[in-house]
Amino acid sequence: MIELGIVIAITVALTELAKKTLGVTSRYTPLIALLIGIALTSLSFGGFDTEVLLNGIVAGLSASGLYSGGKTAIGK
Repeated sequence: MIELGIVIAITVALTELAKKTLGVTSRYTPLIALLIGIALTSLSFGGFDTEVLLNGIVAGLSASGLYSGGKTAIGK
């Protein structure tokens, strides 16, 4: 469970980095977060199966939710 929390935090950071450096628009941010979450989860859990895929989807969606929720709370 701790690993998934770390993957979510790294996914948020890498998604923000992609927005700042690569110029990714906000429209594609959830897709980027989803792909990064799946990739990091497969690397973290050492393989690729259904459980890893679902954990990656959860990590990506959680990361995009954390980002948009934080953005709303700050008021940007």
